[in-house]
Parts: sequence; structure tokens; C-alpha cells
Amino acid sequence: MLNKGFVLENRYKIVNVAGKGGTSVVYRAVDLKANNAPRAVKEVMKTNGTDAYNARQESLLIKEFYEKDAKNSFFPNIIEIIDNYPDALYIVQDYINGVSMEKLLAYGPFRHKTMLRYSKDICRVMSFIHKCGLIHSDMKPDNIMVVRNEEDFENSRRPDKYGKLKFIDFGSVIERRSGAFAYTPAYAAPEQFYEQELDERTDIFNIGATMYHMLTGKKPKNVSANGEFVSSAERFVFDKGTNAGLARIIRKCVSEDKTKRYRSCD
Repeated sequence: MLNKGFVLENRYKIVNVAGKGGTSVVYRAVDLKANNAPRAVKEVMKTNGTDAYNARQESLLIKEFYEKDAKNSFFPNIIEIIDNYPDALYIVQDYINGVSMEKLLAYGPFRHKTMLRYSKDICRVMSFIHKCGLIHSDMKPDNIMVVRNEEDFENSRRPDKYGKLKFIDFGSVIERRSGAFAYTPAYAAPEQFYEQELDERTDIFNIGATMYHMLTGKKPKNVSANGEFVSSAERFVFDKGTNAGLARIIRKCVSEDKTKRYRSCD
């Protein structure tokens, strides 16, 4: 681990630890060569060479998305990939001043207006990925950062007081294919459980599950229980008084039959 005050590559001064994972640490840092602009520095240990390789490939993919996205609005900018240390790989990107959508949803459902705005942005990003010939396969609230509006910096529990979305985890992005791949049970489509072919409509199911969480404030039930498949009717239950139009859209997204889902994110 890097200590507070350590300067990486004579440029990135470590401020504090922003988060920790199983094989990585994310630091908050300032860029001494860019007027102390805030940066996030991800340290991935090379104990397991696969972890470092995957982190590098994911960062290169994010960098490609950022450069292809004309508005540069949804993807973090990868500043630098530092791979000249024997024990760790360092990935430097713009610091996102926000909180995960998962954490915001712990306080309850979003207002309809907020939920619709965020849902449209999720669809725009997914459509962008699909047009790159890829599928995400793991869209969920924990992979979405909601950026704080600076004028409401302290109002951390109000999602309607937040601004645009940033998408941060692309480790599951793949080409169309079938087989055993990691997925998040609460948002997974039936074909992920059954290890069938995944395609754009798999992402549409994941989006529908995410929309359900935003609308109801409840995480969907897992796609399986005790190794047995759980139907969409059991997983996505709406309370009385739920907006009928939104419920209809979500039900179409999470249909067990792929052919009955929306054909594209557009």
C-alpha cells in the first residue's frame, strides 16, 4: 500500500485511501502536473497475474469508450496506466466525486422523474456499448456512480440532488457468447443462470432489474434459490399504486422469453 503523501511517478500525490477490494486499493490523489486536479489511483497487486492483466484490459476498454464517446460524459477518463513496478499495476483516472447508486438506493426508491432520467442514461450507455459490438452482461446499481452536484455537496442522501451518471465497472464486458460467466444473481437474466447465449437482450433484462430497484427501492430476488431457477413473476413484484406504465416497461424488459423483451436499448 502507498502511504499518505507518497508521490507516484513524481506526479500523483496520495491523499488517502478511497476504497479497498479483494486484490486492489483505490487512493484519492492530486495531480501535481495539472494544478492539483483530483485523481483516483487504483493499485492492483501482481500476486495473481490474472488480476493485473484483467485490470489493464478493462482500463484500455474504458479508455477506448471514453475516446469514442463524442460527449465524453458517461465514462471516466483514464489518465495513465503505470506498469513499471514489480509488485503492482497502477491505473490513474479522473476522480469521481459521487456515490454508488446502490448506496443511494439503501435510503429508498428514487422519485419517478429521477428514475426516468437515470434509466434513459443507462439505456444510452448500453446502446453505445452494443454499437461497439459488445455486451455489458452485469449492469447493476453498484456499477453506476451518481455524481454530486457541487452546490449540494453535503446533501448525500438525496438522489434528486445529484447530477449525471458515470459508469465504472466494465470487467464483464464481452462479445456475444454462451458459457459460464460471473453474474450478479439479483439482476441476472435466465440465460445467465442456464449458461445459454448472451446477447443485447441480456443487457435489457439487467436494465429492467436495475429500473425495478430504482422504482421500488427493493433489490430483486436472486435468479436462483438453492440451485433452482426463480421466475420473473416471483422476482419482480410491484406494490399497489405503482405507476402502471413504468411497471409495464419493466415487465417487458425482464420477460423470461428473450423474444418478448425490447429488441434494442434505443
